[in-house]
Parts: sequence; structure tokens; C-alpha cells
Amino acid sequence: MNDVMVMVAACIALTAACLKGVSWAFRWVYVPTLILVPGELVLQNNGLPDLTPQRAAALGLILGALLIGKFHRLLPRWQWFDLLALAPVLSFSISYATFTDFEGFYNRLPMLVLDWACPYLFVRSLITSVDSLRKLLTPLVLASVTFACLAVYECRMATRIAQQLWALIGVHVNVIPHYTCWRWGLLRANLTFAAGPLTMATFFVTVTPLMLLWGLLRPQYYWHSRFAALATAVGCFAGLSRGPMVALAASAVLYVVLGSRSRIPLVLLLAVLLLASPFLLEAAQDTVEYTQQRLRETGNTAEESGYYRVALLLIYGKELVNVGWWGDPSIPGSLYEQCWSTDNAYLWFFFFGGWIGAVPICVLVMWLLAAGLHRVFTTSDANRRIMAAIVTTYAGMSICMGNVWFAGDYGPFFWITCGLLANAIQWSDRRAVDGASAPRPNSSAWSTAPGG
Repeated sequence: MNDVMVMVAACIALTAACLKGVSWAFRWVYVPTLILVPGELVLQNNGLPDLTPQRAAALGLILGALLIGKFHRLLPRWQWFDLLALAPVLSFSISYATFTDFEGFYNRLPMLVLDWACPYLFVRSLITSVDSLRKLLTPLVLASVTFACLAVYECRMATRIAQQLWALIGVHVNVIPHYTCWRWGLLRANLTFAAGPLTMATFFVTVTPLMLLWGLLRPQYYWHSRFAALATAVGCFAGLSRGPMVALAASAVLYVVLGSRSRIPLVLLLAVLLLASPFLLEAAQDTVEYTQQRLRETGNTAEESGYYRVALLLIYGKELVNVGWWGDPSIPGSLYEQCWSTDNAYLWFFFFGGWIGAVPICVLVMWLLAAGLHRVFTTSDANRRIMAAIVTTYAGMSICMGNVWFAGDYGPFFWITCGLLANAIQWSDRRAVDGASAPRPNSSAWSTAPGG
């Protein structure tokens, strides 16, 4: 039955693209599939890459575009930064081949095209205006809130609800054993995100600002968007992961500061950071010293996840000079007793993609954040909260990636947010909104010109 679900995903995406168009299929089939359908359902064929429902949906969308003569709709107006996003697809495939064989290259390349390139290109080519973004947010909100409610149920009732629901139609979903996922007397939820609660919480941190953005772009759903944001925030807490909780709090502060017309919140934040800097530096120094002491005494700091993240930087940071141009995945394996996981996506990029693979991604992240912040402070008041929500979404994802390895279940959303922010940076005030003031319930102030 698992194989059948993969084919069903492909057929639904293909049919939707042919009958309703590629944009509609992307919004209502591909995005919900990324969220609600387990990525561990795999159709395997000897000599061919594994096919998951998410990859099958992408293939169905592409094939549908070809059949109706709309494949050009999936190609963006190329910009220089697209190279930073797409080059890692090739470089990581070459890196994989250097430690396997040529078969590894042609097996990994189509997987990364579907997992990394397609989400980015779909957004870059299809979400080219605020109007198209508005249409995307409705299915995203529905899928995310549903996912959040299930996560809260799973956490509170201590039952793997996703496994039970999929079992009703004969689909078997592997779950993380209960005994490895208790914290604070509750079960750490992960639903369809097989990599664990941390990746699920990362997803919720990323989409929470987009729930608020839905209310900005559809003022009639202003209060509904608040409920949606609350639901996804609680969904983040259902993962019982402290890193995403901190990232969610930081995102909330950032959204308030960036979205305000007044400079007072920004001045207050900078003043607080300036006054607190001596204490923060002292705390950081104490943390590093304690971590180094624990490493000398016990060899690891696995008993405390916060110190463990610091240990990752101390141990793996020294190894970056040894990863070479194409990476060296044997380094994490050789240090397994000290660091039993690579819970830092940026380090993961270096070990599995080398300098050639990791540097473009890191440059892309820094450039998008810098350009996005510049866009927030130079755009009109009418557009500021739109840009603030999009920048906050990307910032939340970027922060969380320093706390978890680059797992396949949340990975596509990183590339989706890359494409979304890259497009938003290019939107002119004229294309974004027309003379809008701060949105209120029952207000129709936000209007959209035809988007490019």
C-alpha cells in the first residue's frame, strides 16, 4: 500500500496540473503533500532513485506542465543568486560520488533535483506577486493548522496519531519509540516528520509568521490568522524542543521590531542588547568553559542538549579545514563518541558537500537575510509588515538550522523560503501593494497589481 500512495501522489499532481493549472497544483497538491504525507513512504526500484510522495508530486506537476505546454511557467526569470541555490544540487551529487562511485552520482542527482531544486524553482516561478502569495497562503494555512492540531493531540495524549490515521487506509508509517521521546512528562510529537520532533518544530517556527501574513493579505481573515499563528506556535511547543522554542520567541520579537512603522521598538531592542552585552558575553564564555571542562572529563556533553550544541562547534569546527573541496562524511563518524549527531545544518553542509557545496548555501543565506532586512527598512509603510513577515519566516528557519541537521522532511521548506524571500526582495512597491495602511479586520486596504 505504501507504493500505491506514492503513485497516487503523482497521479493527483499530474491531474491537477492538467485540469487546474500548474500554479493550482503547486498550491493545493504539492505543498500539502510536503506537510501531511509521510516522506518515508518509498517506492524502490533497483538502479533507480527512491521515489517518495513528495518527489512523485513534483514529477507529476512537471509532467502535467509538459503535457499542457506550460513548462515555461516552471522556469523563473533568472538572476545571479539562482546559481547559489542550484549549484549545490550538482556539487553535492559530485561529493556523494567521490565517496561511492558514478552510480552514486546519477542516483543522488535526480533526488536532489526533486528535493532541493524543484521547491526553489516552483516558488521562484509561480509565486511572483503578492496576489500569487495570497493564493498560496490559504492551503498552507489549512495544512499547517491541521498539522498543528494533530501534533498537540499526539503530545498531550501520548499516542502516535499519524500512524493510527494512516493505518486506517492500510499505510504503514514507522514511528519513533515512545521511550526515546519523553520530556517533561509529555510525548514529543513528530507526526509525519520521520527525522524527529526537532524537525517538526523547525517547520512550525518557519510557518508561524506566514499565518500572520495570511491575515495581512486577506484582512477578512485577520482574527483567523491570529488563531492560525497561535495553533502553529503551540504545535512548535508540542515538539518539546528548546531550540525551536527560543527561535520562535526570537522570531516574534523580530517581527514586532521589523513590522513597526516606528523606530522606537528597534531602538529599544538595540539598547537592551547593548546593555545586556556584558552579561551575554560572560554567559557565553562560561558556557564554552563548562563545555570544554565536560569534554575533558567525560568526552562528551550528551546529558544537556544546549551544551551539546556548543560542543558540536568546538569539536567539528576544528575539522572544517579537513573536509576538503568535496567534503568528508567520515569525519562525523570518526567522532561519534564525542558527537553522536550532526545537529547543525551548516556544519552538515560542509561535511557532506565540502567547501564547494557549503559556501554557496551559506552565502545565499547571508545575502538573503541582509537584502531582506534592507528591503524592510527601505520599503513603504504599506509594505513593511509584508516584508517583515517574510524576512521573519526566513530568519526563523535560518536560526533553527543551526540546531538540527539538514533533514529531508523540513529541507524543502528551506528552499521554499529561499525562493519566497528572493522574489519578495525584487517586488517593487507598485507591484506589492497600492496605497495600503495597516490592515484591520474587515478592511480591504490591501490591493494587488498584476504581479511579475
